[in-house]
Amino acid sequence: MITKNNSDKRIVFFDNVKTGSTSIRKILQDTGHFNIDTKHTKLVDSNYPFLNSDRDSKLVLSKEEYQKIKRQHTRITKLSFIEKEEYLYNYFKVSTIRNPYDRLFSLFRMRLRQNKSRVKSLHLTLSPEGFEKFLLTVQKDMNFEKENTRSLVDNISSVDIIEQKENINFLIRFENFEEDIKSCFEKLEIKIDKIPNLKKSKSFDYRDFYTDVSKEIVENLHKKDLEMYGYKF
Repeated sequence: MITKNNSDKRIVFFDNVKTGSTSIRKILQDTGHFNIDTKHTKLVDSNYPFLNSDRDSKLVLSKEEYQKIKRQHTRITKLSFIEKEEYLYNYFKVSTIRNPYDRLFSLFRMRLRQNKSRVKSLHLTLSPEGFEKFLLTVQKDMNFEKENTRSLVDNISSVDIIEQKENINFLIRFENFEEDIKSCFEKLEIKIDKIPNLKKSKSFDYRDFYTDVSKEIVENLHKKDLEMYGYKF
């Protein structure tokens, strides 16, 4: 999500799924200065497999990449682009992150609540066995959850726009949500009155739902997140 307010503040916000991003979008909207017109941000290249179908994406591309994509695809919606140098030096870059073990379990619970046909057909239950089956399905077919189960490091680093984690100005950790949000908005000199806690659901200890198999799947899928952000089981 790319935002610009009346004070000419430029922010690129990587609102990764199941990391508290809905609450942050609400904060930006409540300031009255930001135009929020999209949801989960992905930086993509010309080979991105969900370009036609993922209507929530705000794509950030170079002008050359933009023209190439435009020639190849006709169903593009909400396409934006900025030059790499402009992006790196003139935008404040924020990303939300979360322990991948906890994040994938939260995604699993959300899918059970939604009960959509593709998940319903698996006959999953809220149990270690059900969660393991969900992750095995994801491992076998990464298109099953598209980018939602992708490493957050990879989400942020697509098309080499961000080459190192130092290029992110601020990381908001789900585990330290309120404190990190306050610190982030202080740096942006944006006053916030309260921090909403949207989409809050019943609390579970994700560790109770992991088997040796499901733990190994997450370790393999999110090795980069575990190493870069220091998360552990």
